[in-house]
Amino acid sequence: MVSSKNDLDKVEQLGRILEKSSSPNNLSESLRCLSNPYHKNSGRDDIIFDLFKLPGTNEASVGKLITVLKGLGLRRDDPRLKEMMSRVRTFTKMEEELNHETKDPNHWKLSREQFCECISPSTELISQALQNNLVIPCWPVFTEKIRDIYLKCKLIKDGQCAQYIPQLARETPKSSEYRYVLSMGSGPPGAIPRSPSASSPSPRRSPTP
Repeated sequence: MVSSKNDLDKVEQLGRILEKSSSPNNLSESLRCLSNPYHKNSGRDDIIFDLFKLPGTNEASVGKLITVLKGLGLRRDDPRLKEMMSRVRTFTKMEEELNHETKDPNHWKLSREQFCECISPSTELISQALQNNLVIPCWPVFTEKIRDIYLKCKLIKDGQCAQYIPQLARETPKSSEYRYVLSMGSGPPGAIPRSPSASSPSPRRSPTP
């Protein structure tokens, strides 16, 4: 049973990001198992597999997992997912060579054994992310708030670039504004920030203690 409002919020969010029709009690049970310390060494890989399992098959969608993690603030080039992504590419490359076709990453799918082997190096991180238990929760809401703050401040043309920072001292307020936006996200002014990564100056997300 869903026991508290916080649990209910997590269940509702998990249902939305997975776009699943599972009952709240089933999703709540999945969250409970993911947070269970006795599942740290076994079991949680299977729970994650079942969450991304394709109906009527014994395969899970790796593409959906990657998409969901990106929505939670973890990009596929995040160093903490490096080993997982390396294993995924190994399996998918073998499959592509066997079938003589190349698949879009969004359509990658693996058997239970392959899927669990791939995610095992990142099970803890994935579990925390699915529980909305990272340092910055609700990543889409956070990025939207940052975007709103930027758009409100964008109209302010007063002030000067910081002279004590050599790189900024050489810039005009206008060019500095544009460079700031590019550092937050690869797009024009007003673009939504990217999630933190090794190449981004933003603070890295990590599970809460």
